[in-house]
Amino acid sequence: MADRLDFLIDQGADWSVQLVLQNDDRTPLNLTGCHIYLKCRASQSSPTALIDLSTKAGTITLNGPLGQLNWTVPGASTALYSGQPYALPQFGAMPFGVYDLFVETPGGGLIKYLCGQILLALSETPPF
Repeated sequence: MADRLDFLIDQGADWSVQLVLQNDDRTPLNLTGCHIYLKCRASQSSPTALIDLSTKAGTITLNGPLGQLNWTVPGASTALYSGQPYALPQFGAMPFGVYDLFVETPGGGLIKYLCGQILLALSETPPF
Protein backbone atom coordinates (compact mmCIF):
# COMPACT_ATOMS: atom_id res chain seq x y z
CA MET A 1 0.00 0.00 0.00
CA ALA A 2 1.28 3.46 -0.89
CA ASP A 3 2.27 5.92 1.81
CA ARG A 4 0.36 9.21 1.99
CA LEU A 5 2.24 12.49 1.74
CA ASP A 6 0.52 15.82 1.09
CA PHE A 7 2.33 18.75 -0.53
CA LEU A 8 1.85 22.52 -0.32
CA ILE A 9 2.76 24.70 -3.30
CA ASP A 10 3.20 28.45 -2.84
CA GLN A 11 1.60 30.02 -5.92
CA GLY A 12 4.21 31.93 -7.93
CA ALA A 13 7.22 30.36 -6.15
CA ASP A 14 9.39 27.48 -7.31
CA TRP A 15 8.10 24.14 -6.03
CA SER A 16 11.30 22.25 -5.23
CA VAL A 17 11.12 18.83 -3.63
CA GLN A 18 13.81 16.40 -2.52
CA LEU A 19 12.64 13.02 -1.26
CA VAL A 20 14.45 9.90 -0.11
CA LEU A 21 12.39 6.78 -0.71
CA GLN A 22 12.93 4.10 1.91
CA ASN A 23 12.40 0.39 2.38
CA ASP A 24 10.29 -0.83 5.30
CA ASP A 25 13.46 -1.05 7.43
CA ARG A 26 14.16 2.67 6.73
CA THR A 27 17.18 2.01 4.51
CA PRO A 28 17.24 3.94 1.20
CA LEU A 29 15.35 2.24 -1.63
CA ASN A 30 17.85 1.58 -4.41
CA LEU A 31 16.35 3.31 -7.46
CA THR A 32 19.18 2.44 -9.85
CA GLY A 33 17.66 1.75 -13.27
CA CYS A 34 14.18 2.82 -12.12
CA HIS A 35 11.88 5.46 -13.57
CA ILE A 36 9.67 7.71 -11.46
CA TYR A 37 6.31 9.18 -12.51
CA LEU A 38 4.24 11.79 -10.69
CA LYS A 39 0.84 12.85 -12.02
CA CYS A 40 -1.53 15.31 -10.37
CA ARG A 41 -5.15 15.74 -11.45
CA ALA A 42 -7.89 18.02 -10.11
CA SER A 43 -9.72 14.87 -8.94
CA GLN A 44 -9.34 11.12 -9.36
CA SER A 45 -11.75 11.15 -12.31
CA SER A 46 -10.20 14.13 -14.14
CA PRO A 47 -8.86 13.15 -17.57
CA THR A 48 -6.26 15.95 -17.71
CA ALA A 49 -3.06 16.05 -15.69
CA LEU A 50 -2.36 19.37 -13.96
CA ILE A 51 1.21 18.28 -13.21
CA ASP A 52 3.04 15.54 -15.12
CA LEU A 53 6.63 14.85 -14.01
CA SER A 54 8.89 11.89 -14.76
CA THR A 55 12.47 10.77 -15.03
CA LYS A 56 11.81 9.87 -18.67
CA ALA A 57 10.85 13.49 -19.42
CA GLY A 58 13.81 14.77 -17.38
CA THR A 59 11.57 16.64 -14.92
CA ILE A 60 12.54 14.31 -12.03
CA THR A 61 16.18 13.48 -11.32
CA LEU A 62 17.49 10.54 -9.31
CA ASN A 63 20.44 9.56 -7.19
CA GLY A 64 19.46 5.92 -7.48
CA PRO A 65 21.72 4.20 -4.92
CA LEU A 66 20.67 6.71 -2.25
CA GLY A 67 16.95 6.48 -3.06
CA GLN A 68 16.88 10.22 -3.67
CA LEU A 69 14.63 11.98 -6.17
CA ASN A 70 14.29 15.68 -6.92
CA TRP A 71 12.05 17.94 -8.93
CA THR A 72 11.44 21.64 -9.36
CA VAL A 73 8.41 23.25 -10.96
CA PRO A 74 9.36 26.86 -11.74
CA GLY A 75 7.47 29.79 -10.22
CA ALA A 76 6.40 30.88 -13.70
CA SER A 77 4.37 27.64 -13.87
CA THR A 78 3.03 27.66 -10.30
CA ALA A 79 1.89 31.28 -10.80
CA LEU A 80 -0.64 29.90 -13.30
CA TYR A 81 -2.05 27.33 -10.86
CA SER A 82 -5.39 28.03 -9.23
CA GLY A 83 -7.25 26.33 -6.40
CA GLN A 84 -10.43 24.33 -6.81
CA PRO A 85 -13.30 26.85 -7.01
CA TYR A 86 -15.73 24.62 -5.11
CA ALA A 87 -13.51 24.15 -2.07
CA LEU A 88 -13.02 26.09 1.12
CA PRO A 89 -9.45 26.95 2.11
CA GLN A 90 -7.74 24.47 4.43
CA PHE A 91 -4.91 25.74 6.62
CA GLY A 92 -4.73 28.91 4.51
CA ALA A 93 -4.49 26.95 1.26
CA MET A 94 -6.88 25.78 -1.45
CA PRO A 95 -7.10 22.19 -2.69
CA PHE A 96 -5.29 21.95 -6.02
CA GLY A 97 -5.43 18.26 -6.86
CA VAL A 98 -4.58 14.68 -6.01
CA TYR A 99 -1.46 12.84 -7.11
CA ASP A 100 0.19 9.44 -7.34
CA LEU A 101 3.91 8.74 -7.50
CA PHE A 102 4.89 5.47 -9.17
CA VAL A 103 8.25 3.70 -9.32
CA GLU A 104 8.85 1.63 -12.45
CA THR A 105 11.41 -1.08 -11.72
CA PRO A 106 14.08 -2.08 -14.26
CA GLY A 107 12.00 -5.21 -14.97
CA GLY A 108 8.97 -3.08 -15.88
CA GLY A 109 6.93 -3.52 -12.69
CA LEU A 110 5.00 -0.52 -11.37
CA ILE A 111 4.85 0.24 -7.66
CA LYS A 112 2.58 2.99 -6.33
CA TYR A 113 4.88 4.45 -3.69
CA LEU A 114 3.17 7.72 -2.66
CA CYS A 115 -0.20 9.38 -3.05
CA GLY A 116 -1.93 12.35 -1.54
CA GLN A 117 -3.30 15.80 -1.99
CA ILE A 118 -1.59 18.91 -3.28
CA LEU A 119 -2.67 22.20 -1.71
CA LEU A 120 -2.04 25.64 -3.16
CA ALA A 121 -1.22 28.65 -0.99
CA LEU A 122 -2.54 31.52 -3.09
CA SER A 123 -0.32 34.58 -3.55
CA GLU A 124 -1.43 37.81 -1.95
CA THR A 125 0.33 39.85 -4.64
CA PRO A 126 1.05 39.28 -8.33
CA PRO A 127 4.24 37.32 -9.13
CA PHE A 128 7.39 39.34 -9.65
